[in-house]
Amino acid sequence: MLRFLNWLESLYTGRVKGYGDEYFRKNHLRLLRSPLGFVPRLYHRYVARLCMVGEATNPRGWKILDVGCGVGVLVSEMIRLGYDPTGIDVNEAAIRNSVAPSRCFLVEDSGRLPFAERSFDLVVSREVLEHIDEAAIDRCIEEWDRVGRGRMVHIIAVSERGQSAYDDPTHVNVRPEAWWEETFRRHGYERRKVKGVFHSQYGSTGYFVLDKVEAPPVSVAPRSRRASARPGAEVMAPPSRPS
Repeated sequence: MLRFLNWLESLYTGRVKGYGDEYFRKNHLRLLRSPLGFVPRLYHRYVARLCMVGEATNPRGWKILDVGCGVGVLVSEMIRLGYDPTGIDVNEAAIRNSVAPSRCFLVEDSGRLPFAERSFDLVVSREVLEHIDEAAIDRCIEEWDRVGRGRMVHIIAVSERGQSAYDDPTHVNVRPEAWWEETFRRHGYERRKVKGVFHSQYGSTGYFVLDKVEAPPVSVAPRSRRASARPGAEVMAPPSRPS
């Protein structure tokens, strides 16, 4: 399936650079709206159920936060699986072109969210954290920990992937897996080793299933820099959490 997905993406995506309206319409929506759009949707459903929710015995109704949701394909498939997802992105064009507009919201800063503490059973991201500057990572993780309930799953473009991790110039924070493990550990999260579950057309490294353990939280000095999940246009005010 991954080889087929690679071939499809080579036909439909990569023709427009940047992260504006044309990029999302021609690189993402064009494939999703084609007769073969079911292929990326099936892949995202696999990622949602097996790689992110995993071995949970009764996940229906879980409140899940998708950080850097893009056009919302993962959010859309989570809805189909019976979860209760919310997507956020700092990119106005991504949210404007969302395939799940009632569940995906623009935020000004992915490290400062308009949600109450412990709002989500699970916090996830896919190919997002490498877009966030190192200076903002600690603040973001601290915020995701605040709104979550002690479990995160992040799929990150790590240096072990080789050149593919560096090809996108907006990947400003490509690091080895050990660096990310230590960064999450500072916030009280330990990586659970899960083998043979995650497979990606970009390589099968960079898969982090993280559980909160008892540990003092890291103290992060406030920073003025906005924590972008992806580069984007001028952003609007954060939304209120949907009911």
